[in-house]
Amino acid sequence: MDLRQVRERCERQIRRLGFSGPLHVQTLVDELVRQRGRPIHLLPMPEGPANPSGLCISAESAEYVFYESGSTGIHREHIILHEIGHLAFGHSGAVNLAGVLAPSIDPEVARTMLGRHDYSDEQEQEAEMFATLIMARSGGRVTTSFAPDPEDVLEGLSRLREVLGFPARGEHG
Repeated sequence: MDLRQVRERCERQIRRLGFSGPLHVQTLVDELVRQRGRPIHLLPMPEGPANPSGLCISAESAEYVFYESGSTGIHREHIILHEIGHLAFGHSGAVNLAGVLAPSIDPEVARTMLGRHDYSDEQEQEAEMFATLIMARSGGRVTTSFAPDPEDVLEGLSRLREVLGFPARGEHG
């Protein structure tokens, strides 16, 4: 798929979501939740040299969009919009969570546990174009003025542990 086709697909997705700028990211998330029928939680994750700036995980009952806790302003919004782009397109990839959360786990084991594969270059182009078009159309007026509920953060981290097969807190294994 060439860049023109990627852009056209992104334009259709943006129209489907009813986007018009300026944008509060939560408004876009709420529309995606309405269309998909699944909650989406936006959660900060620890930053680190080996960590991605953002990632998206589909659990059985919800979607979790993680973004680097130290990112701010336009960078944070772009990261979140990129991950939302993956959800909007229904991409079924996954980052190498082993390197992020459990460096001792073989990446192939993590991928098998997650039942997914890496995003393709085309999927990354779509997510990146999606985020870039929304940022451009909003005239840079995209906000994420939200404070994640600490309970949501704990639930999200608990889900990550569960997905990777770690015992629940207090359990030994």
